[in-house]
Amino acid sequence: LRYYQDGEEDIFTYPFDTFDYWRVNYRAIPPKEVLYLDWDKNDGIWDNERTEVLTHSYDQPGDYTITIAAIDVAGCTDTTELPITVARVVPDFSSTSKDITYCQGIQNFSDSTTLTTPKDKITDWQWDFGDGKRQSILTHPAHEYTTGGYCDAKLKVWTESGCHDSIVKTVFVAGARPEFEFTFLGDTLNLCQGGNLEILNRSGGTLTDNKYYMKWGDNYFSSINGTDTVSSHTYNTPGTYDLYLTQLGKAPGGRFCERIFPDTSADLLYKRTMTVVVLPLPSVSISAKTSPTYEDHPTEFTADLDPRYTRMKWYVDGILEKESEIPDNTFIHKFPYLGSSKVLLIPEFDKILRCWGKHSMDITALDKCLNNVPSLLSNLNVYPNPSSGFINVQLTKGISIESIYLTDLLGKEHNCSSSGQGESVQIDISELETGTYILEVETNLGILTKQIMLVK
Repeated sequence: LRYYQDGEEDIFTYPFDTFDYWRVNYRAIPPKEVLYLDWDKNDGIWDNERTEVLTHSYDQPGDYTITIAAIDVAGCTDTTELPITVARVVPDFSSTSKDITYCQGIQNFSDSTTLTTPKDKITDWQWDFGDGKRQSILTHPAHEYTTGGYCDAKLKVWTESGCHDSIVKTVFVAGARPEFEFTFLGDTLNLCQGGNLEILNRSGGTLTDNKYYMKWGDNYFSSINGTDTVSSHTYNTPGTYDLYLTQLGKAPGGRFCERIFPDTSADLLYKRTMTVVVLPLPSVSISAKTSPTYEDHPTEFTADLDPRYTRMKWYVDGILEKESEIPDNTFIHKFPYLGSSKVLLIPEFDKILRCWGKHSMDITALDKCLNNVPSLLSNLNVYPNPSSGFINVQLTKGISIESIYLTDLLGKEHNCSSSGQGESVQIDISELETGTYILEVETNLGILTKQIMLVK
């Protein structure tokens, strides 16, 4: 077959003076030759398609003859034919298991892929068993499932002619199917130290007489309730913990089988984990200036807090007594009754996650008469009283002053400058308002109190 483009040949001598087409330096742009194509000689229809890009898509496999007719500008024509085979691969497979494999979960897969022409053949297989484990390139593989329930197995095949296709089938794996979930979406939970974790048992499967055992990750194991029930556990130590649920049940024939969730198989490409992150509580502690204290005696408590806290609440025997914002970290309380009381401090902040610590102190209130023992109180001399600005506190020899506190009748402590030490101290109260105050003197032998008046 030989044809020429317009301008490549002398019209008077054509076609006697011929030369090689591929040696011509000049080409008409765009080309003016026409190609007529018929993609199937045997269908009785002349396609009469005019194109320069020889492509066509066949809907059905089979043997076809392509006919190409070329016409040049002088009206000369010629044809050529090309036989082709359009192949197709139809993937398919089957899987089988036996009752004896309830514990092992082994499935045998058999390829049953078909080809539309004997001229083609399968060259490659790729199996994805749908459980996240390694794939196989065998023709008829066996696969061990370590997770019960339904899996989507996929087979993809390639042929020598370049055809490829895939198929997905659902495979049922009998036996235990342990599963649990947190009572919120997600596989990782942040929890405060001392917090309570709840899980929902979602297990199933084909076994009977099932029992469930939870490994909480903090060296604690326990049996939990059955399917669709909630179980809980308290974490008292900060850390990161992975949880695992084991299901043990009876298979047909009386054999006991078990599986674990999340799956721990070494063949998994990605291992799922159910994780609890227990966050430590920011530090909080209480200190008291007098313990034990005395009935109706002002007792001051001080909070030592982590910098994250911004506010706090003070409780005495379960009753909220004071709320304050940082930097006010003190609390003064008079215990009206004899006996033991519990002082509880709960500081707060607004950052997420709100892991708030707390601290409590047991304190005993003694009879107020013990706070004014005459033999000790007679050794205390406070003067002048009333005072206009300065007071002197003096004890007899052998009794030393350890600390001095000054509070008003509402229980609020006031800081005043002082000088001296040991048996004699002078206190400047000139900055205070006129009124009555309680002077508390801690000594090496006990606590003394004295009412003083400031008059300006």
